[in-house]
Amino acid sequence: MIRNVFNRPAWTLALGLAIALPATLAAQPEALVSGPNRNVAATASPSPLGFQGEVQVAVNPDNPNQLVAVAETNIHWTGSCDEPVAVYYSADGGATWQTACAPGSLAYTGIGNCFFGFFDYGWDPVVVWDDDDQVFLNHTMVCSDGRITYGTAIVTARSTDGGASWTAHGVVSEADFFFKLYSAHAIDNSPASPFHGRHYSCWSLEGDEKISYSTDGGATWTQVDLPAVPGGSFDLACEMAVEDNGTLHVVLDSSGMYHTRSTDGGATWSTPVLVRGFNMSAASGGRCPYAQNQRCIRPFGAIAVDNSGGACDGRLYAVFTDHAAGGNVNYSDIFLSRSTDGGATWSAPVKVNDDGLPNRVQFQGAVQVDPAIGQVVVAWRDARNHVANDATDLFTARSTDCGVTFQANVQASQPSAEFNNNGISWSNHSTFTNPDAYPDQTGNYLGLDVRGGKAYLAWPDTRHFFPGFTTEPQRENIAFTVVDFAAGAASVCGNDVREAGEACDGADLGGKTCASLTFTGGSLACKPNCAFDTSGCFVTLTTTTFTSVAAEDGYILESGEFTNVGGTANSTDNSTSAIRLGDDKKDKQYSSILSFDTSPIPDGAVIQSITLRLRRGTVVGTNPLTTHGQVNADIRNGGFNGNTALETADFQASATAFSVCVLSNAPNNGDWSECNLNTAALAALNKTGKTQIRIALSTDDDDDGGDDYIGYYSGNNATAANHPQLIVTYQ
Repeated sequence: MIRNVFNRPAWTLALGLAIALPATLAAQPEALVSGPNRNVAATASPSPLGFQGEVQVAVNPDNPNQLVAVAETNIHWTGSCDEPVAVYYSADGGATWQTACAPGSLAYTGIGNCFFGFFDYGWDPVVVWDDDDQVFLNHTMVCSDGRITYGTAIVTARSTDGGASWTAHGVVSEADFFFKLYSAHAIDNSPASPFHGRHYSCWSLEGDEKISYSTDGGATWTQVDLPAVPGGSFDLACEMAVEDNGTLHVVLDSSGMYHTRSTDGGATWSTPVLVRGFNMSAASGGRCPYAQNQRCIRPFGAIAVDNSGGACDGRLYAVFTDHAAGGNVNYSDIFLSRSTDGGATWSAPVKVNDDGLPNRVQFQGAVQVDPAIGQVVVAWRDARNHVANDATDLFTARSTDCGVTFQANVQASQPSAEFNNNGISWSNHSTFTNPDAYPDQTGNYLGLDVRGGKAYLAWPDTRHFFPGFTTEPQRENIAFTVVDFAAGAASVCGNDVREAGEACDGADLGGKTCASLTFTGGSLACKPNCAFDTSGCFVTLTTTTFTSVAAEDGYILESGEFTNVGGTANSTDNSTSAIRLGDDKKDKQYSSILSFDTSPIPDGAVIQSITLRLRRGTVVGTNPLTTHGQVNADIRNGGFNGNTALETADFQASATAFSVCVLSNAPNNGDWSECNLNTAALAALNKTGKTQIRIALSTDDDDDGGDDYIGYYSGNNATAANHPQLIVTYQ
């Protein structure tokens, strides 16, 4: 894999069994050292301020002391360097770092025009070395007026001094009025390849994958289309790996992950082959875990090829994030599939993370193959250490048997004196618990390169300002570490003694139980590879149905057709239309509030699902669900407008989370309209008081001068079976 980083996301009680994916991980010997975590900004001059995200790192294949890390950034320099992306370099293996200036837009000839603003920042930086000690930076240059993005270009810069200084080198795609996202860059560094020295860049052009190649070291480029996946689905991202025979392998992310390859230097491409069909929802609400609640995540495939010349030479490895069919994004895992025939067929996925815990998210998987020894290394973000599932550590694992099994996972993030919070290893980018987090959160990928038995990792890290240091001008910095798989005292898996790098060994479980691993109970055991076997643990779920509080639910009518504020409210109606959606004869909009006392849910409960149900009572005029768009629901932890009484201001009051579900259209009076709330709503549920739901149609009125509304029963209705319901399932 040439990106060197990963990329710009029927649950059952058995969890891991429902997906029918993970292979049992076999025992493998392991010896490793996780190096000290570095705050890359600690020694940088000038000091970067603000936020860095979407990090990549690359090691000089001829000199492992030379490293370059790059990141997206906001306004961050205290000196004269005003660059579109953040660039850091190290000449001592990552022990210390300095900053460098990437070229601005004026340095690029042929970049095109930015008509309504200026090229003020960059997206999706990629860094990669050639085999002549040159390092290249590829990124999207963004045309913006500071508020609105008007277009993008993709550019390449070059450094010949290890990353200390940079010159504009080429324009991959000149500026236009389209969005270019998720760019990747690869170089053919194999002397035996017929395309030795050729550069490749792929990206998404508003859902259509493009690729360009350069035959002059990245100075000029030729663009071609990548083939459409079956069904012509929307394509979002691409990753590349160059085999030593010159074959270029690409994985595309669409409704699933697809593989295509070129054997003629990028000019023509094979028909895409499905690697994996994703269970994760394409809708934003279905892929927003607590740990990345705003930017959300995607499955995003990554690819790597073995060019070691060893027993696994030529094998392809694809890594992705997914959850069980019918499952929840908050339980996503990291999987790897492999191909032994150049991508024509792919193995069943193997689950890489070995925590075996319920209610934990793993995402942003990256994969590399050590070119010296052929070992496969995967790295990812992991919430296993955090019951609230909102903070993450960095984990990695390696395979020494061609990706068939993986050794026990290694926690790469460790406490470090270089961060203000020097006693913790984790980062929290969730705006649920870290309101000052960068809105882009971790982005879509983290940095990984592998050389000579060592994994080099870089990632966005919040420890310098959160928790407790909210006035620190250095915000989400880049953290860096080295995991040395070839060093350290060897642990002996199978000697019934839990040692470094082992979660357990035989009967030695380190004091852990199913309950301490957040299961309800059961019997915990140890796998042959010294990772926990949680197959004997179980989870007990509780489902509670709450009905709307009669005195606090009802409808609100807009004060005027164009005011977008409430005018009158009714919380006492007990008729078939006590809850209303639609408009009245003056084309004023109805919205409604439902109020539920959810305080009986235990404070420590983990919410699994929430379903909202309303029983239809009547339709007046035309059913607005056929003319006024969809019914969107907003959720409020506590009461809208600061209290739970129904008020006209609830019509326009802020919510904890917006558009958390879309209510179905009950076909007949007496039928139920329902929706399943998304993960943002699960986090917003109030376990110590009231939870309120506001419902309204997406189109406010139809301008026909007539009453057109659908009525539902409220909590005031004399028949309890008609009352609005909030069905909550929790562990």
